[in-house]
Amino acid sequence: MTMIDIDRAETPLDMFYHWEASKPDSVYLRQPVEQEWRDYSWREVGEQARRIAAALQSMGLGSGERISLLSKNCAHWLMADLAIMMSGCASAPAFTSMTGDDVLYILEHSDSKVLFVGQTDNWQEVKAIVPDHVKVISLPFVDIPEADFRWEDLLADYAPLPGNPGREGKDEITTIYTSGSTGLPKGVVYSFEAAGHMVRNFGHTFRMVEEDRLISYLPLAHGFERAIVGFMSMQAGCTVGFNECQATFAADMKAVRPTVFQCVPRLWTKFQESVLAGFGGQEGLDALLADPAQAESTTSNIQAALGLDAGRILLTGSAPTPLPLHSWYDALDMPLCEIYGQSEILAGTCNLPWDRKPGTLGKPTWNTEIKITDVGEILIKAKAVMTGYLHEPGKTAETLIDGWIHTGDKGEIDEDGFLKITGRVKEIFKTTKGKYVAPVPIEGQFVSNSHLDQVCLMGNGLPQTALLVQLSAAGRAADGKTVEQQLRLQIQSVNADLDSHARIACVLVAKDEWASANGLVTHTLKIKRSAIEERYLSRVEKAFSCGASARDPLVMWESGAE
Repeated sequence: MTMIDIDRAETPLDMFYHWEASKPDSVYLRQPVEQEWRDYSWREVGEQARRIAAALQSMGLGSGERISLLSKNCAHWLMADLAIMMSGCASAPAFTSMTGDDVLYILEHSDSKVLFVGQTDNWQEVKAIVPDHVKVISLPFVDIPEADFRWEDLLADYAPLPGNPGREGKDEITTIYTSGSTGLPKGVVYSFEAAGHMVRNFGHTFRMVEEDRLISYLPLAHGFERAIVGFMSMQAGCTVGFNECQATFAADMKAVRPTVFQCVPRLWTKFQESVLAGFGGQEGLDALLADPAQAESTTSNIQAALGLDAGRILLTGSAPTPLPLHSWYDALDMPLCEIYGQSEILAGTCNLPWDRKPGTLGKPTWNTEIKITDVGEILIKAKAVMTGYLHEPGKTAETLIDGWIHTGDKGEIDEDGFLKITGRVKEIFKTTKGKYVAPVPIEGQFVSNSHLDQVCLMGNGLPQTALLVQLSAAGRAADGKTVEQQLRLQIQSVNADLDSHARIACVLVAKDEWASANGLVTHTLKIKRSAIEERYLSRVEKAFSCGASARDPLVMWESGAE
C-alpha cells in the first residue's frame, strides 16, 4: 500500500490512507454493541469502506452525486462516509431527530439517490416518505426490513475497490444542513480541500496527537461533530469510541476515557447535577474540597466517575456557558474551553487550557482571521470555508463576501484578543415605544438560573418586553412558588440595568416542552424565535391587557397555576 506523507495530505481521505498504511492493525474505531466492544483497525475500516464503495459504484451513481445518511453515531456511520468519498460521491447527512418531512426535504433538496439507515428513533415516520427511487442500505446491528440492501450482504457480494481511490480538492465532500432556526435548512457545501484545511486548523489548535482518544455522541450530521470527530480523527490518527445509547453514556465514557471531549452547556449542567446528587448537594462537596486531606482524591474520583480523568481539552459551545458553571468545573481542575464557529466556516475562536478567559469565546483558531465591522458584526476568514449554499447563490453572495463569512452575530474583541458575542445583527425588534431591543444579551443573563432550560424574549409590537421560559428538570421538580419568587427577583435585578423600553413586564412559564417535534426548537436545540412568539403571543397580549408592567412584573404559568 502506497504511503502518503501526512504533512502533504490535502484531504481527509488522503489522511486516512496515510494512517491505514502506517499502522494498519492499530485500532481506529470502537463500537459498543449491547456493551460488548468491537474494535475496528484502520485496515478493517478501509476494507469495508472499499467494498461498500464498489457497491455504490455498481448502482450507477454519477460522479459527485449525493448520498444521505440517517443514523445515530456509530463506527459504520464513519465507514459509510469513507465509502461515499471513495466511490466518487458526496454525502448529505440528516438528523435522527428530524421529522419525516424534514428528512424528505433533505433527500429532495440534495437529490440523494441512496440513503444509509442505522439506529434512529424516527425511522417509523421516515420510511413512509422515502421516495421510491431512493435505495435504502441498512447499517449493521439494526433491523430495517424495508431496506433494499444490507451492509453485510454488500460486503460479501463486492470485492474492495483497488488502491487508494483519489478525489480532487475542488470536489464536493459533503453538504451539511443547518438547523433551520430562521426558516428552511440551508445546505452548506464543502469541498475536499476545505475539509482538509478544517482538520489542520483544529489539529494545530488542539495540539492533536495519535494517542488522543475521542468519543462521538453529538450528532455526526452536524458540522461541529463531523469536523472534530470524523475528519479530525483522520488527520490525527487517533482512536474514536462511540456512545451506544443514552442509558450507557456513563459506562461508555469510562470505557473510552476521551482526552479531547466536546459538549454543550446543558449537558455540562446535567453532569454537575449528577455529581452533586452523589454528595448530598453543594455543601457536601464543598466540605470535602475544603479538607486538604480529601480534596485531591475527591477531585480525582469525580473526574474518573465522569470518564474525564484523562481529559486534556474539555470543549463547550453552541450556547453561552454560565460563569458559575465555569467556576464550578474550575474548582475540580476541569477548565471548560468555550468555542465559537458556524456551519458555514468550520473555524472560528476557541479558549484553550493554556490561553483561556471564561465568559469569552476565545481567540482565533489556527490560520483564522476575525474582524468586527462598523456595525459590530463578526466576520470570519479561513480556508476551512464553505463553497456556498446548495442551490442558493443569492444567499451565498450575501454571506460569503471577499472570502469573509458574515456571521450575523454582533461582537467585540477585548484588550487581550478574546471574542465576546453581544447579540444578533437581525434579531432585534421594536416595542410600541419605537425603540429597538436586542434580545440575545438580555436572554444571556438568565443562563445561570438552574430552574430554566430555554428562554426567549419577545416584544415586537408590544408595549413592553415579555420573557417566555421553559423550565429545566430542576425547575419542574422545585416548588412553584420558589421558582416564581426567584424569577421575580432575577427580573428585578436584570431590569435595573436595562433602558426603560427594554425592561421585562411579564414572564410566561411554558407548560409544554420546546422540542423539534413541535417545531419550537431546531434539531440542534436552538430556539425558533418566530415559532415560539407565534405560539404564545395571544397569552402575552392578554397579560398586557390586564395591566402587566415593568414596575411590577407578572409571572404567569401556561397551565393556569399563576
